Amino acid sequence: MDKKYLEYNLEELIEDKQFIGWVLKGHNNSKWEEFVANNTQVSTKIKQAKEIILLLRDSYEVLDEESLLEMWKNIDHFDQQHIKK
Repeated sequence: MDKKYLEYNLEELIEDKQFIGWVLKGHNNSKWEEFVANNTQVSTKIKQAKEIILLLRDSYEVLDEESLLEMWKNIDHFDQQHIKK
């Protein structure tokens, strides 16, 4: 596993496609388990992120980048309209 995960906070883990793939579908399971075993300092954070993803799995939908960008544009537009008021 990439060492970048050592620096990730809880939100970054929850949003990471590779992490989600592992939690929900077992992708790269042996690599993730080895990573957690070798980096116990992040095991609590990883456990918390896994629990959150599993709690949200029924309503969780992985969006493609274009859909996600469009959603953020809409949120930003909404925020800008309310800031002006």
